Amino acid sequence: MEEIVSKHKIPAKPLYVRAMRNFIQKILIDHGAEEKIAKEVKAAFTEAANNIIEHAYKKDERHHFIIETHIRENEVELNLIDFGIRVPRSQIKARKADDYYSSGLGVYLIEKLMDFVNYDTSGKVGTRLTLIRKINGLKPL
Repeated sequence: MEEIVSKHKIPAKPLYVRAMRNFIQKILIDHGAEEKIAKEVKAAFTEAANNIIEHAYKKDERHHFIIETHIRENEVELNLIDFGIRVPRSQIKARKADDYYSSGLGVYLIEKLMDFVNYDTSGKVGTRLTLIRKINGLKPL
């Protein structure tokens, strides 16, 4: 299967998250995604990256994470790989949209915006978060 892959090492700082999310939106549009869908994938990435900074790194900006972007026919896969504190999968819960008093809205949004979400903590450190979205018309040019 033909695909386009990009891999970036991102400092755990909001400035770099903003730059990367804009890159993701642009590359998806350039490869045939509708703007609305590209913005949804961008939002899921932003929530996931912000969760890494807040929970895995406790807002310590000296760290970094890896983002791999795989563009395939009708599908994009994002892998966010951090090297921080592992949050047990049992503690990663989406809250209900109308529950204004608990955390987990980011997880809720990620799960609503993406078709597949997987947290892998089987490595020696950190977490590998895989996000997949089916996108009609997406092509690896």
